[in-house]
Amino acid sequence: MSLDLATSANSATSTSASSAVAVRGGNALKGVDVPLTIYFAGWFLLNYLYNISNKLALKAAGGKDGFPMTISR
Repeated sequence: MSLDLATSANSATSTSASSAVAVRGGNALKGVDVPLTIYFAGWFLLNYLYNISNKLALKAAGGKDGFPMTISR
């Protein structure tokens, strides 16, 4: 009798898990905050360019032997 209860409980658990996967598997962009993703990508790109420009300014002013603390903008 207890074996039958365990089998039916496992069956119910696997059925609910597979239905939860089916519900989430619909649209790939569902639940994604698109504006936040765009802002993050823009921040990442602009931060990259900012770091490159600071490195170029530091090299132009003499590198680490120049004035590194006063060069960054």
